Amino acid sequence: MMTPNPPVKHHYIPQFMLQQWTDPVTARLQRYTRPHERKIVQRESATSEAGFEKNLYKIPGLPEDKAQLLETDFFSKIDDKAAKTHAALLEGRIADLTDAQKIAWARFIMLLMFRTPANLAAFQHGFKGALSQPLDDVDAQYAELKAPDDPATYEEYAVRHDPLIFDRITMLEFPRVALNEMVGAHLLRMHWFVMKPSKGAFLISDEPVVMQAGLAKPMGHIAVPIGPKALFLATFDIPTQQVIARMKCKDIVREVNRQVVGRASRFVAAQDEQQERFIRNHFGTIEAISIATLFADKYSGYDITSEG
Repeated sequence: MMTPNPPVKHHYIPQFMLQQWTDPVTARLQRYTRPHERKIVQRESATSEAGFEKNLYKIPGLPEDKAQLLETDFFSKIDDKAAKTHAALLEGRIADLTDAQKIAWARFIMLLMFRTPANLAAFQHGFKGALSQPLDDVDAQYAELKAPDDPATYEEYAVRHDPLIFDRITMLEFPRVALNEMVGAHLLRMHWFVMKPSKGAFLISDEPVVMQAGLAKPMGHIAVPIGPKALFLATFDIPTQQVIARMKCKDIVREVNRQVVGRASRFVAAQDEQQERFIRNHFGTIEAISIATLFADKYSGYDITSEG
């Protein structure tokens, strides 16, 4: 049921994740943002003030009491379940995970690849492009029924009568597309483990999922920092896991941080200021490629409105 005052601050990086990067004394983290291309700002921040955007998942064109359903009835429930698995992973209880916990974590990881602002924008563009592909039956029926002063295409007709129709459909379809069953099955079949380096500390950003070589190919793996001293890894096969396990901890930490910070566009968070120079040198230096951006590229040639 919708709450009387639904939340408008939508955390694309949930607070249960960000809390791992807070200082034990101050309960705050070091947050780095880039308000301008050549300016990086650092400040202490509560987790409630990091990794969010107002009304990010608001469904356009619905009454206010229903417009926040994605946040209140979808993301919050998945995050609550994932938080319990996250705690088990940090405690080293990966072998004890139940099937329900594994599914909850797989769904959470899948959403992390879609729910951040940049990836959500890519998804929206791609999905609206997919919706605008010619539908012969619909177009034929519309051509027969349209009045002389109606727009030439059904898409134009729909937008004229409901300007937000495609934006609304896109957001309503987001859960189905983001939680793709095939991707989920691949994740659940992968070999999961948690690496806890003795030296160095992982960072987190608005792009925390590092995916290499795909999910279903040799050497394919996913890495997600789940704390400054913990990295969740899922590999396609045991040999890939063994290769990673033989790497030096400092090399793994540096490469993961290079990807997490380099692909960031909104923020980077750290537990302290020891890696400030690294963050400033690498912030936003790598083009972020994800399932969402690949999806957008596939349908980028299709536009529903003149805005594209």
